[in-house]
Amino acid sequence: MTDVGTRVRIGYFDQNESFAPMLPRDGVLVRRLRSTKGTDNFFLMRLDAPFNYEGQTQEYFVIRSRWQGCEVGEPAQTSVFVLLVPDSTQLDRDEIDVDKFHHVCWGMATTLVGPAS
Repeated sequence: MTDVGTRVRIGYFDQNESFAPMLPRDGVLVRRLRSTKGTDNFFLMRLDAPFNYEGQTQEYFVIRSRWQGCEVGEPAQTSVFVLLVPDSTQLDRDEIDVDKFHHVCWGMATTLVGPAS
């Protein structure tokens, strides 16, 4: 099971070429999230370097592995859904409604060991 505090890098994989220049981004998994539909392997990732996208500052990603049997934070890379957080008050709930987040692309999550470079 992935630990909070795990450092990951999200690189671009597919589904939104206009977002590709925003990646890669490094950050730390700060919280495991459960969706209102019962899925419990979403993670809130705090970005090391916030950035602006479409007029809004992005400090976090919400990510989840797309591949069955693979988990974010494991030694092997995994493809992830990358969701932007348009309203941080959505993160104040015990369960998140993923439909309230913006699925911006598919990414590749790589677990980092030590400080990010």
